[in-house]
Amino acid sequence: MAKKTLKDLFFVPDSPEAQAPTEESKIRKEVFTPSQHEARPTVAQPEAGQQPTSTAVANDEMVAQIWEQIINRNLPGPDYLELRNNASALEGLPLTEEQRLEAAFKVLKKTYPSLTKDVILKSIDTYVGVVNEEKASGMEQCKAARQATIGEKESRLKVMRDTNQETLRQLNELKKRYEETELNIRNMEHEVLTATQEMDAREKAFLASIDSAIAVLNSDKSKIATLNF
Repeated sequence: MAKKTLKDLFFVPDSPEAQAPTEESKIRKEVFTPSQHEARPTVAQPEAGQQPTSTAVANDEMVAQIWEQIINRNLPGPDYLELRNNASALEGLPLTEEQRLEAAFKVLKKTYPSLTKDVILKSIDTYVGVVNEEKASGMEQCKAARQATIGEKESRLKVMRDTNQETLRQLNELKKRYEETELNIRNMEHEVLTATQEMDAREKAFLASIDSAIAVLNSDKSKIATLNF
């Protein structure tokens, strides 16, 4: 059997040409019967305008994976997914989204009289649950990926910051020691200068005293040498 497109999954309304059960119509009905549920028809994604407003931009590949999970959990029998498929088959017609959904529902209702809006709404709730499960699983994967790609760098960054803080502490300590030593140097320089000045003065006074004593001795020697005794 050839692969069906979204158009192939649409139930064509009754018409004179469609009254006779053609082989094509039989195939289309088989797609949605519980016995053929495992075929898992492709589901068209909602239009861009239907997506919730967000500052982030949805990733096409991620969106496709999410819808794949929804399709893999397709409930038995016609529900929202089949309604969406049939509505998508009418996209080429000048109809609003609401009109396409109403027309698709009427077509499904003819084949499945038990189908109700409540069934469709409940199936949407089920698929919302599937998406939330994907969200929880995805967030766990994101957490693990974040730890793998960022965690090690954050640990290194913390070590670098701690090391830098310790270096800064040591620098501040060295600066403090430098300033204290510089003050001690200035104090010592003053003490040395004062002591030097005092010693220079004492040394000069000592030498002057020596010179004074020698002068007296030499003077007395000259005087005595001239005396006749």
